[in-house]
Amino acid sequence: MNKELDQQLNQLKNLESEIKALEDLKTKVRTELFEVLEKEEIGQYKNDIATVSYVERKTVKYEDKENILKKLEEDKLPKYYDVIPETKAINKKFEEDIKSGDYKVEGVNVEIKKLPQIRFNK
Repeated sequence: MNKELDQQLNQLKNLESEIKALEDLKTKVRTELFEVLEKEEIGQYKNDIATVSYVERKTVKYEDKENILKKLEEDKLPKYYDVIPETKAINKKFEEDIKSGDYKVEGVNVEIKKLPQIRFNK
């Protein structure tokens, strides 16, 4: 047995335990902070320490991508798909216009998630 190695391993084990406890506390405080924001209906809170807000993330969900591509082709909307050798793929412009509501098509839905965000000032 190496006493020095045993001490270092014990110290490392204690540090890992402390880190886990701090991470748990951080999660708890963060959750409570956003619960207050929602309860008080505060969209954004800003002070000299940080800015706290919710950010919306939009995700496009397809029921059947192949049928969507056929419809885009039939409607003569090439700006919404790219022709890659021997295949076609829906492009970024299509998803941007779907997310913004500029273009709607049956079988394509936009999922909106509100994600909490904290930006600490430097």
